Amino acid sequence: MTRRLSLACLALAGLLAAAMLGGCSTGGKTEAVKPAEATATPAAVKIGTLATEDSLPLWVAEDRGYFAVEGLPKVEIVTF
Repeated sequence: MTRRLSLACLALAGLLAAAMLGGCSTGGKTEAVKPAEATATPAAVKIGTLATEDSLPLWVAEDRGYFAVEGLPKVEIVTF
């Protein structure tokens, strides 16, 4: 490579590094978002899944009542 091409590649690499670091900045102060208030009645949740071993944790959680413990008493698992 010629010296001129090497300098151009080095300058381009420096510009790309500066652009990547600039993308990591916070962009100034922002106000904190307040969390939403909990609803009085939990919503019904319907989970669609295939009848494979990948969905076994869902069936175990439903059988052992883990969804109700976490505040989701109306969970329906639907296979398709």
